[in-house]
Amino acid sequence: MKLRLGTRASLLAVAQSRLVAADLMRLHPGLQVELVTLQARGDRDLKTPLPQVNDANFFNAELDEALACGRVDVCVHSYKDLPANRPAELHLAALPEREDPRDVVLLHPRCAAKLQRSEALLIGSCSLRRQRHVADFLSWALPHESSPPTLEFADLRGAVEARLKQLFRSRDDGRVLDGVVLALAGLNRLYNDADGYRATAELLEPLRWLVVPLSAAPTASGQGALAVECRRDDAQTRALLAPLDHAPTRAALDAEAKLLGPDPGDAAAATVVPHEQLHQLRYLSDGAGETQLQPAQGGPEVAADGFDATRLSAYYQYQPIPLPASLASARAIYVSHHRCATLQRAAWPTAPRVWVSGTETWRRLAARGVWVEGCTDHLGFDALRETLDCRVLALPPLAEWAALTHEQAVDSWDDSGVGQVVAAYRRRPEALPTEFIEAVQEARQFFWSSPQQYQRLQHLVSADAQHAAGPGKTAQYLRNMGVQELQLFPSRQVWQQWLG
Repeated sequence: MKLRLGTRASLLAVAQSRLVAADLMRLHPGLQVELVTLQARGDRDLKTPLPQVNDANFFNAELDEALACGRVDVCVHSYKDLPANRPAELHLAALPEREDPRDVVLLHPRCAAKLQRSEALLIGSCSLRRQRHVADFLSWALPHESSPPTLEFADLRGAVEARLKQLFRSRDDGRVLDGVVLALAGLNRLYNDADGYRATAELLEPLRWLVVPLSAAPTASGQGALAVECRRDDAQTRALLAPLDHAPTRAALDAEAKLLGPDPGDAAAATVVPHEQLHQLRYLSDGAGETQLQPAQGGPEVAADGFDATRLSAYYQYQPIPLPASLASARAIYVSHHRCATLQRAAWPTAPRVWVSGTETWRRLAARGVWVEGCTDHLGFDALRETLDCRVLALPPLAEWAALTHEQAVDSWDDSGVGQVVAAYRRRPEALPTEFIEAVQEARQFFWSSPQQYQRLQHLVSADAQHAAGPGKTAQYLRNMGVQELQLFPSRQVWQQWLG
């Protein structure tokens, strides 16, 4: 049997369609899939800024027509490009497993010198959502030691490889872009495709990366997902496509639509991602304020004040430990807490790629002039493992990483696979005041951010207390200690929302 698969003609669209075709032929031995390229209006008109396009079918009308009239049997779309109202004769047969939905900012190497000179950076993106969210993100995420960076935005349309080329040549207005905002999923699919790799690898090689955390900037609904359609009355093709459908992806996309509602603003954004331990992470922004990470439904059965164990940090003395010379051999560094860097008196290593535990640590390091590339969004180091598999990022294997942490936490990294684990600071406990001890004894809801917090306060905690933590090392430690009433939250802020 042979299927004709319709696709837009861009390198990215073809790469995505090849992935679907390969999956279909793997699932159905003997099936042949022929790609049929079609030129969409959105590919021909590269001048009109997207906010001015008053055409819901700008990227899919030609594919819809070819599918409806039988010239092709299947079409593959980027899900976020599909309008909500689809022709009655077409059927959304499968939503394959979604790739990483995050945005990335790619910057030319000259940006480092421009930032030091406090010169404005020109960033390319035609998306109002990206312009607003990425501007807020870059204002604190780019390295700066004095004033925040100055940013300007320019409309940018076209194929991914064409956008990347604009970092290396003058635009029609004579200016050269310093950075572009793109979808990580699309870049990775291109990089894994032979034609896409040839068109992009050389362009990507010198660029600096910033992988935008979802907690700072949710993305367009459906970003990173593919939609596979066929004719509604084609039962045979529907049956062939059905095994491609990924239920967690479909549930996440449905949840995004509900979060945004029927009439979201141009800058509104919602990203919902499945999580093995937390079920779903739901990031929402109306485009006007801070991003919210939606809490779990409901709250504690009995109203109670929560005790956030990070309050314990005020009752330590912190001392830096000089960084070893061996750190220079690491090709990447993971920083578990901002104190690993902010307490250091020596110069920070400049060569390695730096990832951090969360946005607060990112802010602190960027304000010291450190170039941070990404973070685990407070979800624990294990959350970085999937990112390591994203080939386009070209991150080194774990054996070539170094992790910086505090002295008492070094042993907890024994099974991490990280090449070097470095104690960057030590903590010396101070006496706890009476009111603090009483607050611990009276509390019935606790959020723990580290095993050491629990170790220090365990003897004060009521036997009927309920415990919460993030889905990382702390949760595993608490389970090993026999804690039964343990709930997981993506952050202590979400736990506080849940309480209140």
